Amino acid sequence: MKRTAAILGPTPAFLSWTIVQNCSLRSATARKPVDAAFRELRSLRAIAVGEIEQRVIEGFCLHPDAAEVETDEVKGFPVDEIYAAFGGQESACGECRGCVANVGVSAAELESTGPNAFSKAGCFGWLPFGEHIENANQFLRLLEAAGDAPFGQCAVTAFEEAFQKAIESDAQLNPFPPTSPAWFGVWSRSSFSPVELEFLAEVCMSVRCDSLAWKRLAAAIDRANREGLRFHCQLMPAGHSDGVNWVIESQ
Repeated sequence: MKRTAAILGPTPAFLSWTIVQNCSLRSATARKPVDAAFRELRSLRAIAVGEIEQRVIEGFCLHPDAAEVETDEVKGFPVDEIYAAFGGQESACGECRGCVANVGVSAAELESTGPNAFSKAGCFGWLPFGEHIENANQFLRLLEAAGDAPFGQCAVTAFEEAFQKAIESDAQLNPFPPTSPAWFGVWSRSSFSPVELEFLAEVCMSVRCDSLAWKRLAAAIDRANREGLRFHCQLMPAGHSDGVNWVIESQ
């Protein structure tokens, strides 16, 4: 069995986000909280998605391509090694299970209201869009649950229309600078004031999109607004990864 490879090939433009909460599994004081969440929690998220998709077998989390390749070409990693880095499986699961910042990773978790509804490392995520959108599934398949609707212009168009409608209906309440497209004035910010977050949560409630990535983002914004948590995001342009280095296109 080979180790799971890093992301390879072109990557789409995307919005990355995180909810910040005091936690023993990650740094709550990182200078770049979005980058820190990915760096510190991505391996735990990979296990969570593997468990949801039933790819954790005999102590190994298998790559999503496992059923499509020859046995000796299957990629994966031992989950015990990852859990050990987080103080053990019981500690990691317990930390996330009771965390208010932990947004459901799967569609079923997002729809559930039970006390044990949430998986692990749900406090960060991505929304791909723009060029190279056909590669969004390859880009996120290791860290997001399967069954997602196509990304692409669905989310972007919904954002643009929703924000434009909100601005036109009550421009005095819109705390964001006017930009074209309208969503850029929101997502170009790295953090949000309580007033901005409340407005953003109301706008998100009016957006209808089947993408799981979008539903997780909307749920995260709503959670941060209701619980008074810090929400951070970062717009990233399209790029390319060779498995070691990731290079983004000129802006």
